[in-house]
This record gives sequence, C-alpha cells and structure tokens, in this order.
Amino acid sequence: MTIIDPATNLIEIQPLLNGTAMEAAHVVEDTWIARYPRPVRCITDNGPEFGQEFRDCLEKNLGIKVRSSTARNPQGNSIVERIHQSIGLILRVITPEENPRSFEDGKRVIRRCLATAMHACPCASSGAIGDLSPGALAFHRDMLLDIPMQTDITVLTTNRQGMINRNLLRANAKRIKHDAQTSIVGTLR
Repeated sequence: MTIIDPATNLIEIQPLLNGTAMEAAHVVEDTWIARYPRPVRCITDNGPEFGQEFRDCLEKNLGIKVRSSTARNPQGNSIVERIHQSIGLILRVITPEENPRSFEDGKRVIRRCLATAMHACPCASSGAIGDLSPGALAFHRDMLLDIPMQTDITVLTTNRQGMINRNLLRANAKRIKHDAQTSIVGTLR
C-alpha cells in the first residue's frame, strides 16, 4: 500500500499480506495516523482493499473523509502508479541478486525493495517544492539540524501549479494541431 501526502510528497509504503479492507485500514492507522499529521481526506483507487469496511474505519473511527478516484481521471493516481513502476523495477533488479528460497526470504526482499523505493521517490519529485525535504515540510522542522523552519505554502502551491502547467504545455505541444471549422456542405441535385 502506498500512502502519499500530495502537499509535501511525503511517502509511506507498506506491504499488504492479505489485501483485506481491515488490514488496509490498520496499515493506514499504524503507518500514517500514528506518525504524521492527521489528514482531512483520503483519496483511494477502486481496489477491493478500499471497500466499505475501510471507509467505515477511517470515516467513523478517525473522522477522515474517504473518496475514490474515478476512471475518468487517471492522472489523479499518477504519482502512486509511478512509484509502483519504480517498485517493480527495483524488484526485478534485487530479486535475482537475493534469490529468496523461502516465504520469509521473499518478504524480506519485498520489504527491502519497498524501503528503497520509498527513499528514492521523494528525491526525484522535489522539483516543485524546492530544496525542502518532504519531512521538513510535514513537520516544519529542518530534519538534520532540528531547528524550526517557516514554509510559505502559497509559494509552494504556486510553484507546483506552474510546474504542472509547464508539463501540460509540453505535452500539448506534441499533439497534432487541428482547427475544427464548420464548412458549408452543398446539396447534390
């Protein structure tokens, strides 16, 4: 399970052994709620692990609104999918080296891959937030010197939106130009 704070790019990745809704809810509670500021809402994909039990646990017990992303907006889940792609690449590199022979060895290899991906991905996505780490943004403290720091969220939001706009312009520039004009069609006699 991959959990991301979109404002700070803070990432947590934990394996789901059973893939049930209650296990997913416990992972969110133990991994995120116990360590980081409580989110106002949680956006999930439509996977089976995010069923009604998951929603009930987060909404009723923790007061977090749960919303699902739609198939009409695949970009809404793009950061998670990119991280999952990185996890797959890391698994393909590490698994032959480690050569796990038992279930416990396999779990150890998977945990190593998840830890590697979790620490590699925030470094690659820090362009919109400047030189600040996700942890520094989440806790408003310098993570090395342990001193308070001030961040201007409006500047970060503006920078992130500017980066999104530049990426969209670059993607749209590759499209074929087409001007849909109405034409007068004559009638045949």
